[in-house]
Amino acid sequence: MLGSVLELIDVDPGWESVVEVALGDALAAVVVAGVLLGAVRLVTGSLAAAWLAHLAINWTQGGLLHSPISGLGFLPTPGYRAQMSGPAWLTGGAWGLEASIPAAAAFALVTFLLFAARREG
Repeated sequence: MLGSVLELIDVDPGWESVVEVALGDALAAVVVAGVLLGAVRLVTGSLAAAWLAHLAINWTQGGLLHSPISGLGFLPTPGYRAQMSGPAWLTGGAWGLEASIPAAAAFALVTFLLFAARREG
Protein backbone atom coordinates (compact mmCIF):
# COMPACT_ATOMS: atom_id res chain seq x y z
CA MET A 1 0.00 0.00 0.00
CA LEU A 2 2.86 2.38 0.75
CA GLY A 3 4.17 1.75 -2.77
CA SER A 4 0.77 2.70 -4.16
CA VAL A 5 0.80 5.98 -2.26
CA LEU A 6 4.34 6.74 -3.43
CA GLU A 7 3.34 6.03 -7.04
CA LEU A 8 0.55 8.62 -6.70
CA ILE A 9 3.06 11.28 -5.73
CA ASP A 10 5.28 10.51 -8.78
CA VAL A 11 2.92 12.05 -11.33
CA ASP A 12 3.33 15.70 -10.44
CA PRO A 13 4.61 17.43 -7.34
CA GLY A 14 1.42 19.51 -7.10
CA TRP A 15 -1.30 18.42 -4.70
CA GLU A 16 -3.93 19.12 -7.33
CA SER A 17 -2.50 16.32 -9.44
CA VAL A 18 -2.43 13.90 -6.50
CA VAL A 19 -6.08 14.62 -5.72
CA GLU A 20 -7.07 14.30 -9.39
CA VAL A 21 -5.29 10.95 -9.70
CA ALA A 22 -6.66 9.68 -6.39
CA LEU A 23 -10.18 10.29 -7.66
CA GLY A 24 -9.57 8.62 -11.01
CA ASP A 25 -8.91 5.17 -12.38
CA ALA A 26 -5.19 5.42 -11.65
CA LEU A 27 -5.70 4.83 -7.93
CA ALA A 28 -7.53 1.57 -8.54
CA ALA A 29 -4.95 0.41 -11.06
CA VAL A 30 -2.00 1.28 -8.81
CA VAL A 31 -3.60 -0.46 -5.83
CA VAL A 32 -4.25 -3.58 -7.93
CA ALA A 33 -0.62 -3.49 -9.11
CA GLY A 34 0.47 -3.23 -5.46
CA VAL A 35 -1.68 -6.24 -4.59
CA LEU A 36 -0.10 -8.14 -7.50
CA LEU A 37 3.41 -7.36 -6.26
CA GLY A 38 2.37 -8.36 -2.74
CA ALA A 39 1.02 -11.62 -4.11
CA VAL A 40 4.31 -12.29 -5.90
CA ARG A 41 6.09 -11.76 -2.58
CA LEU A 42 3.71 -14.05 -0.67
CA VAL A 43 3.63 -16.83 -3.25
CA THR A 44 7.37 -16.92 -3.95
CA GLY A 45 8.56 -15.91 -0.49
CA SER A 46 10.99 -13.55 -2.18
CA LEU A 47 11.09 -9.78 -2.07
CA ALA A 48 13.52 -9.94 -4.99
CA ALA A 49 10.86 -11.68 -7.10
CA ALA A 50 8.39 -8.87 -6.39
CA TRP A 51 11.04 -6.28 -7.24
CA LEU A 52 11.85 -8.09 -10.49
CA ALA A 53 8.13 -8.28 -11.37
CA HIS A 54 7.91 -4.51 -10.87
CA LEU A 55 11.01 -4.02 -13.00
CA ALA A 56 9.52 -6.23 -15.73
CA ILE A 57 6.27 -4.23 -15.76
CA ASN A 58 8.15 -0.94 -15.97
CA TRP A 59 10.62 -2.21 -18.58
CA THR A 60 7.77 -3.45 -20.78
CA GLN A 61 6.08 -0.05 -20.60
CA GLY A 62 9.16 2.15 -20.91
CA GLY A 63 11.77 0.04 -22.65
CA LEU A 64 9.61 -1.92 -25.04
CA LEU A 65 6.63 0.38 -25.67
CA HIS A 66 8.28 3.72 -24.88
CA SER A 67 5.21 4.84 -22.97
CA PRO A 68 5.18 6.84 -19.74
CA ILE A 69 5.78 4.96 -16.50
CA SER A 70 3.69 6.37 -13.65
CA GLY A 71 3.46 9.58 -15.64
CA LEU A 72 7.22 9.89 -15.97
CA GLY A 73 9.01 9.92 -19.30
CA PHE A 74 12.55 9.38 -18.08
CA LEU A 75 13.74 6.91 -20.72
CA PRO A 76 15.11 8.32 -23.97
CA THR A 77 13.10 7.19 -26.96
CA PRO A 78 14.76 5.96 -30.16
CA GLY A 79 12.60 8.05 -32.44
CA TYR A 80 9.38 6.13 -31.93
CA ARG A 81 6.89 5.97 -29.12
CA ALA A 82 3.59 4.27 -28.41
CA GLN A 83 0.88 6.72 -29.35
CA MET A 84 -1.87 6.50 -26.77
CA SER A 85 -5.22 7.75 -27.98
CA GLY A 86 -8.62 7.09 -26.56
CA PRO A 87 -10.27 7.44 -23.19
CA ALA A 88 -8.06 7.53 -20.08
CA TRP A 89 -9.66 4.36 -18.68
CA LEU A 90 -8.37 2.49 -21.72
CA THR A 91 -4.96 4.13 -22.21
CA GLY A 92 -4.11 5.18 -18.67
CA GLY A 93 -3.95 8.82 -19.75
CA ALA A 94 -0.84 10.73 -18.68
CA TRP A 95 0.11 7.91 -16.29
CA GLY A 96 0.63 5.39 -19.05
CA LEU A 97 -0.69 1.88 -19.49
CA GLU A 98 -0.31 0.80 -15.86
CA ALA A 99 -3.15 3.15 -14.90
CA SER A 100 -5.60 1.70 -17.41
CA ILE A 101 -8.52 -0.54 -16.55
CA PRO A 102 -7.26 -3.32 -18.90
CA ALA A 103 -3.93 -3.30 -17.04
CA ALA A 104 -5.74 -3.46 -13.70
CA ALA A 105 -7.78 -6.40 -15.00
CA ALA A 106 -4.60 -8.16 -16.17
CA PHE A 107 -2.92 -7.52 -12.80
CA ALA A 108 -6.00 -8.91 -11.00
CA LEU A 109 -6.04 -12.00 -13.25
CA VAL A 110 -2.34 -12.70 -12.65
CA THR A 111 -2.87 -12.24 -8.89
CA PHE A 112 -5.72 -14.76 -8.98
CA LEU A 113 -3.60 -17.22 -10.97
CA LEU A 114 -0.70 -16.85 -8.53
CA PHE A 115 -2.89 -17.69 -5.55
CA ALA A 116 -4.62 -20.52 -7.47
CA ALA A 117 -1.22 -22.05 -8.31
CA ARG A 118 -0.14 -21.68 -4.69
CA ARG A 119 -3.21 -23.58 -3.46
CA GLU A 120 -2.58 -26.43 -5.88
CA GLY A 121 0.85 -26.88 -4.51
